[in-house]
Amino acid sequence: DYRLQRVTLRDVWSIRQLEKMVFPQDAYPLLEIVMLIVAPISRNYKMIAPNGDMAGFISGTVGTVGRPGWIAICWPRTWS
Repeated sequence: DYRLQRVTLRDVWSIRQLEKMVFPQDAYPLLEIVMLIVAPISRNYKMIAPNGDMAGFISGTVGTVGRPGWIAICWPRTWS
């Protein structure tokens, strides 16, 4: 079964590799991934495949009053 877990800084390299696979031309730079993970308004989760590999990444921000948040999903088509 697939599992959803919170992302930690230990996941930065795996997220970067996943981003490069899904968005070869537009992947987030490493520093932006780190900043996304440590930002207090971010909520970040990873999907873990049955074999233990990271199968997807979901990130979002909590909106403030009058301002919406956002969600970004990184999920390789070959794993759907």
